[in-house]
Amino acid sequence: MTERLEIDNIITVIQQHRLTWYGHVLRKDENDWVKKCMDYEVERVRPRGRQKKTWSEVIEKDCQIQQICKEDNTDHRKWRKLIKDVA
Repeated sequence: MTERLEIDNIITVIQQHRLTWYGHVLRKDENDWVKKCMDYEVERVRPRGRQKKTWSEVIEKDCQIQQICKEDNTDHRKWRKLIKDVA
């Protein structure tokens, strides 16, 4: 049905937006608070059961699925092209 309506799959759109934000954050200055938050780990007692996925784990999986690596982000245009070619 998405082909007939000529719209993108919602999962693809979400992955593209997540990877766009990820590239934006990676290009930020090392002292920027947003970039520092990427590596911040909250220390607390976890409840029983399966652990929830972290944002970093989801991004890592998105990159694996799209076959792009973190180092590609240094060239903004190349990064955008790789993300847009996901569909």
